[in-house]
Amino acid sequence: MTSSFHQRGRSRLGPVTLLTAGLALAACSALPGSGPRTVDIEHGDGSYTLIDLNAVNVRSVAAVATAPKPELPPGRVNGLIGAGDLLKIALWEPNPAGTSLTADKAGIDIAARVGIDGTIGVPYVGRVHAAGRTPAQMERDIQGRLASVSPGAQVAVLVTEDLTNDVIVQGDVGRPGRYPVVPGSSGVLDILAMAGGAHTSNRQGLVRITRGGHAVTRTLSQLIGDRTLEGDLAPGDRILVLPRTANYYAFGAVNRPGEQPYDADELNLSNVLARLAGLSDDRADPAAVFVYRRDAAAQTIYRLNLRDPSGFFVAQAFPVLPNDTIYVSNAPIAEAAKVFQLLIGVSNIGAMPRNMGAQY
Repeated sequence: MTSSFHQRGRSRLGPVTLLTAGLALAACSALPGSGPRTVDIEHGDGSYTLIDLNAVNVRSVAAVATAPKPELPPGRVNGLIGAGDLLKIALWEPNPAGTSLTADKAGIDIAARVGIDGTIGVPYVGRVHAAGRTPAQMERDIQGRLASVSPGAQVAVLVTEDLTNDVIVQGDVGRPGRYPVVPGSSGVLDILAMAGGAHTSNRQGLVRITRGGHAVTRTLSQLIGDRTLEGDLAPGDRILVLPRTANYYAFGAVNRPGEQPYDADELNLSNVLARLAGLSDDRADPAAVFVYRRDAAAQTIYRLNLRDPSGFFVAQAFPVLPNDTIYVSNAPIAEAAKVFQLLIGVSNIGAMPRNMGAQY
C-alpha cells in the first residue's frame, strides 16, 4: 500500500520537478526585460568599449566628449569690390573757368557693373581691374591713367550695389535676405537683429555659420551668453537659423523612460537622471547605470556606479550629449524575483489534477 502510494507520487511529481529545474536553469537568460543584463554588457561581442566612470577619470573622459568646437577660418577682407558689384564712376576736371573734360557737362558719370573677369570699362581709360580692390585704390589708378589726357582730372568711385560685402541670412528668421557687413560692428547677433530675429527660443534655436567649406554651429543662448563666440562676420558668410530637434533616450529601470528633448545648452548625467525622475526603487541596480554613445570613430558604453558615495559627483561631471542612450539594468534581486514568480506559476500548474473532473 505504501509502496504503491510512493510510486504514484513519483509518477505525478517527477515531470513537474524536472520541468521546474529546467526552467530555473534557463530562466536567467530567458526572462523578459527591457535590455541586457550587466553581465551581458561586461562580456559583449567586442564591438564597443566599456569604460567605468569614477572620480579619477571622469574629467579626462568629459574632456574628450566635449572637445573644443571648431572655429571658422579667417574670412575675406571687408570693403573690397567683387564681381557683380555695381559702381558709379564720376570724372571731372575742376578749374577757375568752370570747364571740364567735356564742353557741355560739369563732368562724366557712368554706372558700370563689375564683370565676371573682375574689370569695368572707363571712358578715356579702357578696362580697369576692380575685383579685390578698394574704391580708393581704383580712384588712384584711374586718376593716374588720366594724367596724360587731363593732368587735373578728379575721380570718385562709389559702390551703389554691393554684392560682395554682404552676408546671407536664411531659415527661421523674420526677414531672410542679404545684409551688409560693417567692419568692427557686424556680429552674428547684430545681423540677426537686422533680419527680424529668430522665431525659436534661445536654447532651441541653432545658428549655423558657413564660410567657404567650413561651418560652425552654436545655440542662440551660447551666442548671447558668451559674445567671444560671436566674432565679426566676413563678406560671403551664410547664416542659417533652424530649430533644434536634438533628443536623448532612456530605457530600463528608470521612472520615466522614452525619448527626451535635449532642450539645454549642456546636460550632465545628474541632470538627466533627475529629468527621468530617478531610478526605479524596486528594479534598478544603482551600480549599473550605462550611457551608450556612438560617433564616427567608435562605440562606447560608460558605466556609473551610484552605490559609490561619490557617484553623484561623478554624474555631475559627466556630460550627456544629444543622441546618447541612458540605460539602467535590473538589480540581481529583481531578476531573482522574476524567476521565483515564474517557478511558483509552473508549480501551481503542475499541482493541478490531471483529470479536471477528478473527485477531491
